[in-house]
Amino acid sequence: ITYLVTTQIIRPEAITIDFSTDEVYWSDTIRDTVEAISWDGSRRRTVARNIPKAISLLTVDNYLYVMDRAFLSVKTVLRLRQLSL
Repeated sequence: ITYLVTTQIIRPEAITIDFSTDEVYWSDTIRDTVEAISWDGSRRRTVARNIPKAISLLTVDNYLYVMDRAFLSVKTVLRLRQLSL
């Protein structure tokens, strides 16, 4: 077992992995954030704020989508990377 996050996390609700970049994304429904960290435990960062009840996360076609229970919506919150041609 490898712990990626052990501090500044209160109620993780959803998690997804972007296997093309080895990034892990999760929501914290108490802190109202979506955060990310590299697979090796480096580069932790907040990628979205004021997402009150992010209950589901999904990465598809270079975008991070969030299902938000508070606003009854699904929205794009982040473009993950530039497409290479």
